[in-house]
Formats: sequence, C-alpha cells, structure tokens
Amino acid sequence: MYRHRLLNGHSRQDIKLNLGSGTTRFPGWINIDGNFLHRPDMWLDVRRGLPFRDDAVKVIYSCHFFEHLYLGELKPLLVECKRVLRGDGALRIAVPNLRSAIVAYQKGDPAWFSPFPKDFLSLGGRFFNDMLCGDQHRIMFDLEFLAEVLADAGFREIHETRRGESRFLSSDDEALIQELAGDSGKVPDPWLLVETTS
Repeated sequence: MYRHRLLNGHSRQDIKLNLGSGTTRFPGWINIDGNFLHRPDMWLDVRRGLPFRDDAVKVIYSCHFFEHLYLGELKPLLVECKRVLRGDGALRIAVPNLRSAIVAYQKGDPAWFSPFPKDFLSLGGRFFNDMLCGDQHRIMFDLEFLAEVLADAGFREIHETRRGESRFLSSDDEALIQELAGDSGKVPDPWLLVETTS
C-alpha cells in the first residue's frame, strides 16, 4: 500500500520520519500517525513495526508521542527505529520532562503546569495533567530513564539537547522551527529533548 510513497519522492539519502505526527506535519518528511483524521502521509500503527528496509532512514523524529505508549510497546518500537536507521542516522525525541515537573512542583508553582485536560486547582492535579495528561500518558521520563530505555534498544551516543538545536537537523528544518514556536518560555523547560545515533 505504501510502496509508491516510500519509493517515490524520497531518495535513500533523505528519508525523514515524523512518528506520531498528529496534526503537525513537516514538509519533506514522511509524517506517520495512527489517527487517519490527522491526515498523515502514512496511516500506521507503529507498534506493529515500520515498513522500511534496514538502514534506509536518515532521521526519525518523535515529539510527544512515546509517552503515550506502554513500556512494553515502546521497547520494540525503538528496536524497529534502530533497524531502519542508517549507520549515520539519528533519532530525536521530545517527551514531557519529569525532572522539570518535579522542580516546579517543589517550588509550588501552579502556573508552570498546564490546565489541560482538566483545570485542577491543586498542585498535584496540575502535576497529573502535565505528566499523565488525564490518563493519556503511560510513561514518565527523566533523562536517565530515557537514556536507559534507548541504550536497552541498542542506541549509543545519547545526548540531551534543547528546542531548536540539533546535531543532525539544519536550523531551518521545520521540526526545529515548530519546537521553537511551541516554547512557552517556562523555566525549567517542560520538554525533555534527546538525540541519539544508531
């Protein structure tokens, strides 16, 4: 079904995947989502694997998607990411930052936390919003835990980074532009961003 999309318009050198793209689609990327209403380039349940050859993909990006999976679903997906990435390929991940949320909680700063999906008055309720998003999130990550899960899947050279900064993407890449556009200016940053190589 995806043969035409996978083989046409994307050279071996430039295949870039946006996993769990939601409504945020990047031009020049293959935007993949499990919800067809988001109108992705590829409607796919990535928990069942990635329909790409070994060593075929240059970059995989996932922004606020991995926390929606159970750990038992995420680990095989990361192994799949490693399989399809080229030797010089990279994986960039953004997830909610558990350490930042704990710092904001310890400071007693309710304004740091999101009122979505429910406008809780309590600090604990607001912490729940950010870290578990009304039961939509299955995993909470700090840098050490995310690095451990990535290393278990065979990734090496795991580095924390910041919004809009990358060792693999150019500064004018739409993925980085979108990250900066979504920056609320909160300190510490609610996002944990990591890049790793295969």
